[in-house]
Amino acid sequence: ERLDTRMSTEDKHVGEKASLYGGRGLSAIWLLKCFYDEQLKRRPRVTNLIVSMIISSMADLVAQTSEHMNGDGAHSGYDLHRTRALALTCGVYNGMILTAWLLALGRLLPRTDMRSILIKLGATQGILQPFVYVPFFFVFHGLLVGQSVVEIIAQIRSNYFSLLFRLWSLFMPTRLIMFMAVPLNYQVLWDSSVSFAWQLTLSLFDSRHLRHAAVHSAAPKNIIYTVSDLEMFGRVTTAPMVAAELMARTPALPSTLASGF
Repeated sequence: ERLDTRMSTEDKHVGEKASLYGGRGLSAIWLLKCFYDEQLKRRPRVTNLIVSMIISSMADLVAQTSEHMNGDGAHSGYDLHRTRALALTCGVYNGMILTAWLLALGRLLPRTDMRSILIKLGATQGILQPFVYVPFFFVFHGLLVGQSVVEIIAQIRSNYFSLLFRLWSLFMPTRLIMFMAVPLNYQVLWDSSVSFAWQLTLSLFDSRHLRHAAVHSAAPKNIIYTVSDLEMFGRVTTAPMVAAELMARTPALPSTLASGF
Protein backbone atom coordinates (compact mmCIF):
# COMPACT_ATOMS: atom_id res chain seq x y z
CA GLU A 1 0.00 0.00 0.00
CA ARG A 2 2.83 2.40 0.82
CA LEU A 3 4.53 1.53 -2.46
CA ASP A 4 1.34 2.19 -4.41
CA THR A 5 0.89 5.53 -2.65
CA ARG A 6 4.50 6.47 -3.39
CA MET A 7 4.16 5.54 -7.05
CA SER A 8 0.91 7.44 -7.43
CA THR A 9 2.51 10.50 -5.85
CA GLU A 10 5.43 10.31 -8.27
CA ASP A 11 3.10 9.82 -11.24
CA LYS A 12 1.16 12.86 -10.13
CA HIS A 13 4.38 14.84 -9.88
CA VAL A 14 5.39 13.83 -13.41
CA GLY A 15 1.89 14.65 -14.60
CA GLU A 16 2.13 18.12 -13.09
CA LYS A 17 5.39 18.64 -14.95
CA ALA A 18 3.80 17.42 -18.14
CA SER A 19 0.92 19.89 -17.81
CA LEU A 20 3.44 22.72 -17.88
CA TYR A 21 4.41 21.74 -21.42
CA GLY A 22 1.04 21.30 -23.03
CA GLY A 23 -0.98 18.75 -21.07
CA ARG A 24 -2.37 16.02 -23.32
CA GLY A 25 -0.46 17.36 -26.27
CA LEU A 26 2.86 16.80 -24.56
CA SER A 27 5.25 15.01 -26.86
CA ALA A 28 6.76 11.65 -26.05
CA ILE A 29 10.16 13.32 -25.82
CA TRP A 30 9.06 15.54 -22.96
CA LEU A 31 7.43 12.61 -21.18
CA LEU A 32 10.69 10.71 -21.49
CA LYS A 33 12.64 13.70 -20.21
CA CYS A 34 10.36 14.05 -17.19
CA PHE A 35 10.78 10.37 -16.41
CA TYR A 36 14.55 10.61 -16.91
CA ASP A 37 14.84 13.61 -14.59
CA GLU A 38 12.83 11.83 -11.90
CA GLN A 39 15.03 8.76 -12.12
CA LEU A 40 18.18 10.88 -11.95
CA LYS A 41 16.94 12.35 -8.67
CA ARG A 42 15.89 9.03 -7.16
CA ARG A 43 18.48 6.63 -8.60
CA PRO A 44 21.34 8.58 -10.17
CA ARG A 45 23.77 5.66 -10.25
CA VAL A 46 21.41 3.09 -11.73
CA THR A 47 20.01 5.60 -14.23
CA ASN A 48 23.46 6.64 -15.45
CA LEU A 49 24.52 3.00 -15.62
CA ILE A 50 21.61 2.10 -17.90
CA VAL A 51 21.94 5.20 -20.09
CA SER A 52 25.70 4.72 -20.46
CA MET A 53 25.21 1.11 -21.49
CA ILE A 54 22.70 2.16 -24.14
CA ILE A 55 24.92 4.92 -25.52
CA SER A 56 28.09 2.81 -25.57
CA SER A 57 26.23 -0.07 -27.26
CA MET A 58 24.93 2.30 -29.93
CA ALA A 59 28.44 3.70 -30.44
CA ASP A 60 29.98 0.26 -30.89
CA LEU A 61 27.22 -0.92 -33.24
CA VAL A 62 27.68 2.22 -35.34
CA ALA A 63 31.42 1.57 -35.40
CA GLN A 64 30.90 -2.04 -36.49
CA THR A 65 28.42 -0.97 -39.15
CA SER A 66 30.95 1.52 -40.52
CA GLU A 67 33.63 -1.15 -40.55
CA HIS A 68 31.40 -3.53 -42.49
CA MET A 69 30.28 -0.86 -44.97
CA ASN A 70 33.85 0.12 -45.78
CA GLY A 71 35.32 -3.36 -45.67
CA ASP A 72 36.20 -5.52 -48.60
CA GLY A 73 34.47 -8.67 -47.43
CA ALA A 74 30.86 -9.70 -46.88
CA HIS A 75 28.99 -8.71 -43.75
CA SER A 76 29.72 -11.41 -41.19
CA GLY A 77 27.35 -10.12 -38.54
CA TYR A 78 27.82 -8.02 -35.43
CA ASP A 79 30.22 -8.95 -32.67
CA LEU A 80 27.79 -8.80 -29.77
CA HIS A 81 30.41 -10.11 -27.35
CA ARG A 82 32.49 -7.02 -28.06
CA THR A 83 29.45 -4.76 -27.66
CA ARG A 84 28.38 -6.40 -24.40
CA ALA A 85 31.87 -6.09 -22.88
CA LEU A 86 32.10 -2.43 -23.78
CA ALA A 87 28.56 -1.68 -22.55
CA LEU A 88 29.15 -3.32 -19.17
CA THR A 89 32.50 -1.58 -18.74
CA CYS A 90 31.09 1.86 -19.56
CA GLY A 91 27.91 1.27 -17.57
CA VAL A 92 29.62 0.16 -14.37
CA TYR A 93 32.25 2.89 -14.53
CA ASN A 94 29.93 5.77 -15.43
CA GLY A 95 27.09 4.62 -13.23
CA MET A 96 28.97 3.69 -10.10
CA ILE A 97 32.35 5.44 -10.14
CA LEU A 98 31.98 8.57 -12.27
CA THR A 99 28.53 9.40 -10.87
CA ALA A 100 29.78 9.18 -7.28
CA TRP A 101 32.85 11.24 -8.15
CA LEU A 102 30.89 14.04 -9.82
CA LEU A 103 28.31 14.14 -7.03
CA ALA A 104 31.11 14.44 -4.47
CA LEU A 105 32.74 17.25 -6.45
CA GLY A 106 29.37 18.97 -6.67
CA ARG A 107 28.98 18.85 -2.89
CA LEU A 108 32.53 19.96 -2.13
CA LEU A 109 32.71 22.63 -4.84
CA PRO A 110 29.16 23.75 -5.60
CA ARG A 111 30.19 27.09 -7.09
CA THR A 112 30.82 27.68 -10.80
CA ASP A 113 33.59 30.26 -10.51
CA MET A 114 36.77 29.65 -12.49
CA ARG A 115 38.75 28.51 -9.44
CA SER A 116 36.22 25.79 -8.60
CA ILE A 117 35.99 24.75 -12.24
CA LEU A 118 39.76 24.36 -12.58
CA ILE A 119 40.02 22.43 -9.31
CA LYS A 120 37.32 19.99 -10.43
CA LEU A 121 38.94 19.63 -13.85
CA GLY A 122 42.39 19.09 -12.37
CA ALA A 123 41.16 16.51 -9.87
CA THR A 124 39.18 14.60 -12.48
CA GLN A 125 41.91 14.56 -15.11
CA GLY A 126 44.84 14.28 -12.71
CA ILE A 127 43.47 11.77 -10.22
CA LEU A 128 40.35 9.98 -11.46
CA GLN A 129 41.38 9.33 -15.04
CA PRO A 130 44.97 8.09 -14.58
CA PHE A 131 44.57 6.25 -11.28
CA VAL A 132 41.00 4.95 -11.51
CA TYR A 133 39.57 4.90 -15.02
CA VAL A 134 42.52 3.60 -17.06
CA PRO A 135 43.40 0.74 -14.65
CA PHE A 136 39.70 -0.05 -14.25
CA PHE A 137 39.24 -0.28 -18.00
CA PHE A 138 42.18 -2.57 -18.58
CA VAL A 139 41.28 -4.89 -15.69
CA PHE A 140 37.48 -4.96 -15.84
CA HIS A 141 37.19 -5.00 -19.62
CA GLY A 142 40.05 -7.46 -19.91
CA LEU A 143 38.27 -9.90 -17.61
CA LEU A 144 35.05 -9.53 -19.59
CA VAL A 145 36.75 -10.46 -22.85
CA GLY A 146 38.55 -13.40 -21.25
CA GLN A 147 42.06 -12.06 -20.79
CA SER A 148 44.36 -13.61 -18.24
CA VAL A 149 46.10 -11.62 -15.51
CA VAL A 150 49.35 -11.85 -17.48
CA GLU A 151 47.68 -10.40 -20.58
CA ILE A 152 46.07 -7.58 -18.60
CA ILE A 153 49.39 -6.62 -17.01
CA ALA A 154 51.07 -6.70 -20.43
CA GLN A 155 48.36 -4.42 -21.83
CA ILE A 156 48.81 -1.94 -18.98
CA ARG A 157 52.59 -1.87 -19.38
CA SER A 158 52.40 -1.47 -23.14
CA ASN A 159 49.48 0.93 -23.58
CA TYR A 160 48.86 2.78 -20.31
CA PHE A 161 50.53 6.10 -21.07
CA SER A 162 49.60 6.29 -24.74
CA LEU A 163 45.95 5.73 -23.87
CA LEU A 164 46.06 8.21 -20.98
CA PHE A 165 47.59 11.00 -23.09
CA ARG A 166 45.04 10.48 -25.82
CA LEU A 167 42.17 10.49 -23.35
CA TRP A 168 43.50 13.74 -21.92
CA SER A 169 43.55 15.22 -25.43
CA LEU A 170 39.85 14.47 -25.81
CA PHE A 171 38.43 14.98 -22.32
CA MET A 172 40.43 18.00 -21.13
CA PRO A 173 38.52 20.48 -23.32
CA THR A 174 35.16 18.72 -23.19
CA ARG A 175 35.18 18.42 -19.40
CA LEU A 176 36.23 22.02 -19.07
CA ILE A 177 33.04 22.90 -20.97
CA MET A 178 31.13 20.41 -18.85
CA PHE A 179 32.17 21.94 -15.53
CA MET A 180 31.50 25.41 -16.87
CA ALA A 181 28.08 24.95 -18.44
CA VAL A 182 26.52 21.49 -17.92
CA PRO A 183 24.26 20.97 -14.85
CA LEU A 184 25.50 18.36 -12.41
CA ASN A 185 22.63 15.93 -13.14
CA TYR A 186 23.55 15.79 -16.82
CA GLN A 187 27.33 15.61 -16.57
CA VAL A 188 27.56 11.82 -16.92
CA LEU A 189 25.23 12.02 -19.92
CA TRP A 190 27.48 14.71 -21.40
CA ASP A 191 30.57 12.53 -20.92
CA SER A 192 28.88 9.54 -22.55
CA SER A 193 27.66 11.66 -25.45
CA VAL A 194 31.15 13.03 -26.06
CA SER A 195 32.52 9.49 -26.20
CA PHE A 196 29.76 8.48 -28.62
CA ALA A 197 30.38 11.47 -30.90
CA TRP A 198 34.11 10.85 -30.98
CA GLN A 199 33.70 7.14 -31.61
CA LEU A 200 31.33 7.94 -34.47
CA THR A 201 33.76 10.47 -35.93
CA LEU A 202 36.64 8.00 -35.82
CA SER A 203 34.51 5.29 -37.38
CA LEU A 204 33.44 7.50 -40.28
CA PHE A 205 36.94 8.72 -41.05
CA ASP A 206 39.06 5.69 -40.27
CA SER A 207 37.06 2.53 -40.84
CA ARG A 208 38.87 1.88 -44.12
CA HIS A 209 42.22 2.20 -42.39
CA LEU A 210 41.10 -0.12 -39.60
CA ARG A 211 39.76 -2.71 -42.02
CA HIS A 212 42.94 -2.65 -44.10
CA ALA A 213 45.08 -3.26 -41.03
CA ALA A 214 42.76 -6.01 -39.79
CA VAL A 215 43.06 -7.89 -43.09
CA HIS A 216 46.85 -7.75 -42.95
CA SER A 217 47.20 -8.94 -39.37
CA ALA A 218 46.43 -12.30 -37.82
CA ALA A 219 45.90 -10.83 -34.38
CA PRO A 220 42.39 -9.97 -33.17
CA LYS A 221 41.36 -6.40 -32.41
CA ASN A 222 42.85 -4.75 -29.37
CA ILE A 223 40.66 -3.21 -26.68
CA ILE A 224 42.32 0.18 -27.13
CA TYR A 225 40.29 0.79 -30.28
CA THR A 226 37.12 0.54 -28.23
CA VAL A 227 37.97 3.60 -26.17
CA SER A 228 39.02 5.60 -29.21
CA ASP A 229 42.75 5.07 -29.19
CA LEU A 230 43.85 8.19 -31.06
CA GLU A 231 46.95 8.86 -33.08
CA MET A 232 47.11 12.63 -32.92
CA PHE A 233 43.54 13.71 -33.78
CA GLY A 234 41.63 11.89 -36.49
CA ARG A 235 43.45 8.60 -36.92
CA VAL A 236 43.03 5.30 -35.17
CA THR A 237 46.06 3.35 -34.02
CA THR A 238 44.66 0.12 -35.32
CA ALA A 239 44.17 -2.58 -32.77
CA PRO A 240 45.56 -5.50 -34.76
CA MET A 241 48.88 -3.71 -35.22
CA VAL A 242 49.13 -2.92 -31.51
CA ALA A 243 48.13 -6.46 -30.57
CA ALA A 244 50.66 -7.94 -32.97
CA GLU A 245 53.39 -5.74 -31.51
CA LEU A 246 52.41 -6.71 -27.98
CA MET A 247 52.41 -10.39 -28.86
CA ALA A 248 55.86 -10.03 -30.42
CA ARG A 249 57.17 -8.52 -27.20
CA THR A 250 55.47 -11.14 -25.00
CA PRO A 251 55.67 -14.51 -26.83
CA ALA A 252 54.23 -16.35 -23.84
CA LEU A 253 50.82 -14.75 -24.38
CA PRO A 254 48.21 -16.87 -26.18
CA SER A 255 47.10 -15.88 -29.68
CA THR A 256 43.59 -15.08 -28.46
CA LEU A 257 44.67 -11.74 -27.03
CA ALA A 258 41.63 -9.60 -26.27
CA SER A 259 39.31 -11.87 -28.23
CA GLY A 260 36.34 -9.99 -29.58
CA PHE A 261 38.22 -6.69 -29.82
